[in-house]
Amino acid sequence: MDLSKPALNKAIKKTESAYGKAIKVDLEKAIRQLNEQDGLLERCMKSMNITMPKALLWQHIRKLA
Repeated sequence: MDLSKPALNKAIKKTESAYGKAIKVDLEKAIRQLNEQDGLLERCMKSMNITMPKALLWQHIRKLA
């Protein structure tokens, strides 16, 4: 989960040839939804059996934005 910004940018650039700007738009949309919808992050964490503290997960998610 600890993806560096350069690695993320490289991955996004690689996918743009196939998906255009959709990958970046969808990533931003998903992060916004996690932030705005009460309990969504917690439900996702539970369904994926994520055991790290929510605050730490948010730190990782914010690095992606």
